[in-house]
Amino acid sequence: DCAVTERAVTSQPAPMSKSVNITPSSAQGESDLVSATLNSPKGRVVLATITYSLRVARLRKDRVANQRWPSAIREEFTKRLDRRYDDSLEFSVSLGEYLIYLYSLDKGWVEQNIDLIFPKDSEVHWLAAFTGYLAHGTVYNEFYDILRSRNHYEKGRTASIQPDRLRERLIHHI
Repeated sequence: DCAVTERAVTSQPAPMSKSVNITPSSAQGESDLVSATLNSPKGRVVLATITYSLRVARLRKDRVANQRWPSAIREEFTKRLDRRYDDSLEFSVSLGEYLIYLYSLDKGWVEQNIDLIFPKDSEVHWLAAFTGYLAHGTVYNEFYDILRSRNHYEKGRTASIQPDRLRERLIHHI
């Protein structure tokens, strides 16, 4: 039986910190950041950590509705929002691409950190996160309003978003 039990999932800490720290970034210089992230070891670790968190959230019934992910992972993601600690583009792309999942895990964390997820003071990380966000394809009213009010869409209009299919998605969003 391949089913994962609640006890097995909720009793083990996720090994993101160690795995991400020893995995080199491979997305630097790539023209298609989303594909490069999806195919990179570091991108896979971030996605696995988010997937793990979603699984834990589904199994834990005792969690606060708005903060459903393991606190150790929440702290790790918060620490990595400081790009001096983790300057990988894979983390930035993943934050944007999986923003809706992070929002379902902890709405307050996303709202509080939206300008760190999309850091305007770091063009390369802002572009990576926004590219990831556009790659998801769906326009979510929750994010549209927040990103619009903070001028992220305006910034996107003048950014060099690649490939063209993502630029078209930006136009669709606006």
